[in-house]
Amino acid sequence: MADSKTAIVAVTVVFLVATYLYIRSNNYERSNCPSVSKVFADEVNCLRILQAKASNQDNHGLRNALQSRALPNQRLTVAFGVDNAFTTTSIENRNMFRNQSTSLLRQPFSNSGWIKLHHGLRSMVKDALTDKSILLVPLVQSLTLRITLAVLFDLNPIAIPASVAEELASDINDIWLASKCGTIPKWRTQTRTHMLLRSILPSTDPLNLAENPMNFILPAYETLWRVVLRCFIEVLYRGPRASRTTWRRAIQESLSHPKDSSVDVSKFSTNNIAREALRLYPPTRRVYRYFQDPATGYPEVEAADLEACQRDETLWGADAKTFNPDRWMTIDDPARRLLAFGDSPFRCPAYNEFGFRMIILLTGALSEGVGEDYELQYGSCCELPEWGTPLCSGRRSYSQVRLQGLRSCN
Repeated sequence: MADSKTAIVAVTVVFLVATYLYIRSNNYERSNCPSVSKVFADEVNCLRILQAKASNQDNHGLRNALQSRALPNQRLTVAFGVDNAFTTTSIENRNMFRNQSTSLLRQPFSNSGWIKLHHGLRSMVKDALTDKSILLVPLVQSLTLRITLAVLFDLNPIAIPASVAEELASDINDIWLASKCGTIPKWRTQTRTHMLLRSILPSTDPLNLAENPMNFILPAYETLWRVVLRCFIEVLYRGPRASRTTWRRAIQESLSHPKDSSVDVSKFSTNNIAREALRLYPPTRRVYRYFQDPATGYPEVEAADLEACQRDETLWGADAKTFNPDRWMTIDDPARRLLAFGDSPFRCPAYNEFGFRMIILLTGALSEGVGEDYELQYGSCCELPEWGTPLCSGRRSYSQVRLQGLRSCN
């Protein structure tokens, strides 16, 4: 009798394990990208990797460069169902995607586009801050995603429900983190994310590689919200009060003159605030490229540690880890020194003004709404590091930080 029960239990366990493995094999895919073999943090090698040049190559050609970038990014095809410039090896497809992106990013520069986005943001921030205690990260994610969708798909950002944007942003973050693991969840299993996308963009099909709106959302939104979050904290809550006053005044003046985003206030440009946020907190901390080892012929992946490079004291001075927009006033070739937008042949279409404006627009709208009426409440999170130490760069950092309204004395 005991042997019979043991056998039944054993068969049941085998069945359950087999069922689990079958489901997992259908819902997950193992990454086939080689592990990282070399990590570089010096400027010369970081630029080389951004350009997708192997250490023994001078003229590598665009097709080879595309292959070098595409393989480490195949996890994004599995996890998000995307087929864009970051995942393709086709020169034609890459050029088509880049041209589309460039065209979309030009739209706010006409028909008072920046003014409309600013007005929409002010309204959304005002609505959000009716609650005197609000989690900061979901707020920044929601605002950034709604404005990104407005630009990319010509939508009214106010018409996108904040709750839907928060859920979609949360899903994107969770899927991104899961895609970093060796076993990647397949995009077709993300049914809630598909539903959220269809509720905002009903004419698109998230399961169609060509139509999937994540092709554009992922590179635009994902590279923006974490920079905006840290820029906002630096401008409002870190550093000497006199500097913060100057930064906020410059941003507000810039938003009041949207036709010239580089309005100077006492010879200070708001673009320098955005540059400094991108330097200290690059949206992509490490960039990966696939090469073949010239000696062995075996595949390898090299990484450019942009975060470490852009914080190197030998390149940026003793205050390299401090948020200091003034440093850009004395840099002769800022476009070359700032690595956040990549380099040829893969320089981001947002590098020429658009990226700076979006950071300042979102940081400015938040700072307008918050004013002097809110403080940061940390909950179970650690408090902000002391001045001169960068904020944490992790995706889950500051997830419990709240904007807490100050009590009125009246």
